[in-house]
Amino acid sequence: MENIPPQSPIPLEQKEKISLRILIADDQEMLRDMLATQLQSMGHIVDIVSDGRELVNKLTSEYNCDFVITDFEMPKMNGLQAFEAVRKIEKYKNLPFLIVTGNPYGLEDEMTKKNLVVPYLDKPYGEDQLSAKIEELRTKS
Repeated sequence: MENIPPQSPIPLEQKEKISLRILIADDQEMLRDMLATQLQSMGHIVDIVSDGRELVNKLTSEYNCDFVITDFEMPKMNGLQAFEAVRKIEKYKNLPFLIVTGNPYGLEDEMTKKNLVVPYLDKPYGEDQLSAKIEELRTKS
């Protein structure tokens, strides 16, 4: 019998990155484009809509995605309202969802009023923070 040495764990930075289809909702074109560029540089496939209502409409169509990142403050339907609507769609009950916001206190107040907890990231954030949050939420679902 051959003596095979035990394999050491693969360092995290050498593990193959998982490519996700991520839907972004943000009403500010420049911020959408910056986020899309960040996500694409991480190897993800990115689709974009400009508000929460478009996000919900896209998810109620034949479209499929693995993850949603939405701004909190948007016209027509904000990110938290979009989250609530998406959770009512059977196939997306457990879809990883991240809200980004420059107004964390406003988001926390609204979550408290609605008795909701939604993962969020304060703006500005770095690529490392974004990547870690995506990985955390992806592995939880």
